[in-house]
Amino acid sequence: MPKKSYYLDDKKENTNIRLQYEPQRTAVIILGMHRSGTSALTRVINLLGVNLGTDLMEAAKDNNERGFWEHRKIVERHDKLLNDLDMRWDDIRKMPSGWLEYSVTDDARNDLESIIYNEFNTTNLWGIKDPRMCRLLPLWRKMLATLKTRITVLHMLRHPLEIACSLKCRDKMPYEQALMLLLRYQTEALCASDGIRQSWTSFDQMLVNWRNEIKRIDSELNLGLICQIDKATDKIETFLDKKLRHHTMDNKKFNIELKLTNWIEKVYNTIRLINNNNSTSYLASIQKIQEEINCATVVF
Repeated sequence: MPKKSYYLDDKKENTNIRLQYEPQRTAVIILGMHRSGTSALTRVINLLGVNLGTDLMEAAKDNNERGFWEHRKIVERHDKLLNDLDMRWDDIRKMPSGWLEYSVTDDARNDLESIIYNEFNTTNLWGIKDPRMCRLLPLWRKMLATLKTRITVLHMLRHPLEIACSLKCRDKMPYEQALMLLLRYQTEALCASDGIRQSWTSFDQMLVNWRNEIKRIDSELNLGLICQIDKATDKIETFLDKKLRHHTMDNKKFNIELKLTNWIEKVYNTIRLINNNNSTSYLASIQKIQEEINCATVVF
C-alpha cells in the first residue's frame, strides 16, 4: 500500500468531549462483509490482547453461536445513523452524497466519541468490529484523527459465493442482492482505507493456519499480538473449530448475471494486487467499478 501518515489531520474540531489520547494508542478496525468470518477473526485478536470493550452483543443460536464480538452500543448507533440517512445494513445503494457533513452524522460522531471514551480511555490497544464500518469508515477516520489515535485496518475476506450462501440461509437474501451488497462493502472499504496501515487475511487462512497469519498480520500492523500467542494458543484452537464454517464453495457458480460476476472478479483481482504490493492503480480500478455499479439498474 502507498505509505502515508497514519495520523490524519481533521480541521473540523469536535467540541463534545476532550480526550487526552497519546499517539501510542492504537485502534484496530476489522473490516469485512457480513458472514465473512469477521467474528472469528475479532475473537482471535481479542484473545491476543485487543480490548473490545465490556458491552458486547450476545451470541445467537443458528447465527453466531460463539459470539459476534461486536460492541452493542456502537452497532446500535451505526444502525441509527444509517436509518437517519434513509439507509439500512443491507442497502445496495451508494451512500448519500455529502453524508459526512450531515447534522445526523455529527450527532453520531458525538455519541460514538462518548462510547470510545467510556470504554477505551485507559487502554492502549482496542478494536471495533462491525461490518457496517466498511461503509462508515470515513466517519471513523475523522473521529480517530481528532482523538489522536493511531488507526490500523484488518480486512477479512471470504469466497463471495460462500457469503452469498450464508446470507441466503440466514436472511433469505437473493444471491444477486448479496453479491451486490458485497461489492458495495468491499469497494467502499478499499477506498476509505487508502493510506491507513492495513493488513489482509481470509477465513480460509485463519482456519488452516491462524498462527502464521497472526505473525504476518502483526509484522504488518505492529500491534504486539505475537507476545500473547503461546499464552492464548489453547483458547484460540478451541475457539477456531472448523465447524464454524457452514458453507464451502469448490468453484461452484450460481446462475447469476454475468456483469455481476465480472465485477466480483475484478474486485478480487484488485485485492490480490494489493496483497502482492502491486497497488499502483488499484484505487482507479475500484472507482471505475463503483461508477459502473452506480449506473447499473438492478432489480431483485
